[in-house]
Amino acid sequence: MGDNLNSSVNRMQQEVNKGQAPRTIKRVDQASLNIGDNHAHVHFTDGNALKSNGTWKHGGRTLSREEKGWLEKHGWQLP
Repeated sequence: MGDNLNSSVNRMQQEVNKGQAPRTIKRVDQASLNIGDNHAHVHFTDGNALKSNGTWKHGGRTLSREEKGWLEKHGWQLP
């Protein structure tokens, strides 16, 4: 699962780079061994960050319909 998720994160970041992701998404980070980073996570332009398991790394808010659809398309759990 790890490699599969990492390749998904790479695809997601490519979509962000190409402007194919919601504009509110700043970047997508891989999971790491650092405490609190054991899940891939998406950083939003407003400072919030959501982990792939649907828990918030930073902040927390209601996701837009566009954000939800994009995250679900990539297999992420929603909060």
